[in-house]
Amino acid sequence: MTNDINEQFGQKILEKIKEEKIAPKPRWRFLLQKYMVWGSGILALIVGSLAVSVIIYFIQDENANVYQKLDGSWLKFIFLTLPYFWLILLAFFVFIFYYNLKHTGRGYRYPIVAAIAVSIFLSLFFGAIFFQLGVGRLIDDLLGEGTPLYSSVLNRQMIFWNAPDQGRLTGLVIGQTSDNEFVLLDIDRQTWQVISEPNHYFLPGIIVAGQPIRLIGVKTDDDVFQAHEVMPVGPGRRFFHHFEDDPRFHSPDGMMPPPLQ
Repeated sequence: MTNDINEQFGQKILEKIKEEKIAPKPRWRFLLQKYMVWGSGILALIVGSLAVSVIIYFIQDENANVYQKLDGSWLKFIFLTLPYFWLILLAFFVFIFYYNLKHTGRGYRYPIVAAIAVSIFLSLFFGAIFFQLGVGRLIDDLLGEGTPLYSSVLNRQMIFWNAPDQGRLTGLVIGQTSDNEFVLLDIDRQTWQVISEPNHYFLPGIIVAGQPIRLIGVKTDDDVFQAHEVMPVGPGRRFFHHFEDDPRFHSPDGMMPPPLQ
């Protein structure tokens, strides 16, 4: 009786295969699918690691020494300077790597927490290596020089530092007029007369025409800023290449200042 049932069941399966013309998939299709899963997972890991290298480059620039010189709360400082775009990009590609890891041959065996932890750890590990190799700085330089939405999306620190009413100013040095005064072109292309504190002057080599800087101080007039602290620009330094076509960037004798480094 059992044999008859099995034969009938087997016959129905054969008829179904013939009716729907079902054929076994070739081995190369399984291999291709496997390689695509691993390839996209590795690509996601690489992109996530690159994002980490940029995040480290941004965070190490905004250190505690800078915060202590600014007015305001620590939480507000962190909220305004965190590289949100890069954090979102990292989270997205960590998820992509995790998803592909779970869909590998033995991926189903990995607990969710373990798979996510592995994804984050590998992104941080390789991201730290990329940062040490200068990749984070290179990516920021390339995007700063060639991306229109750089200051509004990719690097919100530019907007944070362009707040003269709150004692912060960033821009490109056009030229120094005296030991205690120079002209600055900010990211909105407004010119500022930057002066030193009373009885102080700017040290030689600190103010260089054609180089971007950040200032902490106080706005004393519509276009006058008294600087208490002068610092170089880290993330966003190549953004100021866009300013080289501005006629105010030329020196009085028509010669261009030294190119941005």
